[in-house]
This record gives sequence, C-alpha cells and structure tokens, in this order.
Amino acid sequence: MLKKFIENEEPMVKQDLTTGMVSLSYIIIVFVWCVYTLQKNREKLEKEEVKDRIGKMYMDIPERKHSSMGLFYFPYMLLRMFLFIMIGTVFLHYDVFAVQSLMLFNTFCYIWYFQCEPHSNQVRRIREGVNEIFTMIGAYHLMLFTNAYLAI
Repeated sequence: MLKKFIENEEPMVKQDLTTGMVSLSYIIIVFVWCVYTLQKNREKLEKEEVKDRIGKMYMDIPERKHSSMGLFYFPYMLLRMFLFIMIGTVFLHYDVFAVQSLMLFNTFCYIWYFQCEPHSNQVRRIREGVNEIFTMIGAYHLMLFTNAYLAI
C-alpha cells in the first residue's frame, strides 16, 4: 500500500508526502525539546527565573502534578494538534487509513488525559473530556461514512 502511495504518478502526492515528513520531523523536534526542557527544570519550576523563561509550558498545571505526567500537558497538546493535521496530510488519498488513525489516536488521547488528570479544576476536566468525546464521535462518523472499498 505505502509503496503504491509513494510511487503514485500524481506529482502532488510526492510533494504532499515530502511536506508531511518534513512537518513530522519538525513536530518531533519541538516535542522532544519541550519534554527535555520540562524534565531538566522539573526541580526548579517554582523559581522566578524559570517561570519567566518556560512558565507558559506549565502555567495551568497545579504544583502537585509537577512530579507526574501531567507536567507534560503542553507538549502533549502540541503533539496532538500537529498529529491530527499530519494524519490528514500523510493519508491524503487513503481515507480509510486517515480515519482509522484519527480514531485510534483520539482514543489514546482520551485515555492519557483522564489517566494523568493534569488540571485540578473540575470544570476544565469536564470541558476537556467533552471535547475529546465529541472529537471521537466526529471521527467515528467519518469512519461510518467513508467509502472504504474505494480507498484500497
């Protein structure tokens, strides 16, 4: 499948794949940098100089979550946003793979968020949960109404 996708005669397909791979490498670099920076400064997060430099990365996360995976909420959200776009870009001509990947990835996002519970505010957790559920419903409806037999 992937070989047919790469060797497709349409010139835009190769350009889309190249753009997708370059964007994916950028995403990975930004994600790794954010995780590395937060991990390196984990013990110094309450100092003013660290807050001034990287405070936006953990602004909404309560202090009790600084030692858990909840601290990595910002890099996770960046990765999630970019990957949702990337799935559509990489699988541009293969709707079945795009929809199934969206559904699987969204399920993992839902599980991760409620396992870590990065926010202590109940309203914020409910809002994020409702967002995840509606995104999953949207991906499920995409899966129902995609012509799977035409994409293979």
